[in-house]
Amino acid sequence: MQLGIVDDIFDAGNPELSHSEIVVLALPVATLPQVLTEIASFIAPSSIVTDTGSVKKPILHFIQSQNFDFEFIGGHPIAGSEKFGPANAKT
Repeated sequence: MQLGIVDDIFDAGNPELSHSEIVVLALPVATLPQVLTEIASFIAPSSIVTDTGSVKKPILHFIQSQNFDFEFIGGHPIAGSEKFGPANAKT
């Protein structure tokens, strides 16, 4: 937030999440099903949910097995070099 690259950061279960147009899940792939289950009721049907996971098959299988009201679009992992953090992003 200090760099101005996101508007808000929410913990799981924050009701304010329902006002988000885009929800980016940047966490380990193995935790995505649990976190999605915890926050699904707070995500508006008009929201787009994406992730930064390195693989898509497990999360897509999980999402297809659920009855979520939101749209999920698998994202590309935030990959880079030996340098890390938003200050080292390449545009």
